[in-house]
Amino acid sequence: MAVNCIQHTPKGDIIASDKLLSDAENMVKVDERRFTHLKRSLKSVDKHYDFAIIDTPPAIGVALKNVLAATDYVIIPVEESGWSLDGLMDFAEAIELARDNNENLKVMGILTVKAKGRTRKSKRMGEFAANLAEKLDTKCFSTKIRESISCTEALTEYYVPLNEYAPNSTTMQDYKNFVDEVLEEISNG
Repeated sequence: MAVNCIQHTPKGDIIASDKLLSDAENMVKVDERRFTHLKRSLKSVDKHYDFAIIDTPPAIGVALKNVLAATDYVIIPVEESGWSLDGLMDFAEAIELARDNNENLKVMGILTVKAKGRTRKSKRMGEFAANLAEKLDTKCFSTKIRESISCTEALTEYYVPLNEYAPNSTTMQDYKNFVDEVLEEISNG
């Protein structure tokens, strides 16, 4: 049960990942309930929370398929560098298949992360994201999360959240704008 895994922190409740999760492909029994474990676990806590934010690995496997079966909304982060594009078409296919078992599943939008500004590559990535959004019947978020030195330092050198390390940085402002955009989408949705 999910309720047994919850850790209460000053910033909110979490269920932290575990290194055992990396072996989920081999640990989860292959049967008709293989992709519904998370959905059933979350039912034990759904009356206590308005939102559950689930971060998944980029690989299309047992963990991601469990999330797609359990969630109402998906946000697809796309790195402007282009490296994250390799699996996006496979991911789009996985979403379409997941909708067969989860009629509530909606792609809320595509979020550009590690944005570098106005470059030719940025423009091409924007066009690709717009095409993907059209294929998935969704949109690209107007907010792009800019890459910044402050963000890199907070995560790799000081191991603190960006809002504590550089609360006035451009990247932090982007995250705030993004959260506002998501909340507006949910309230209108």
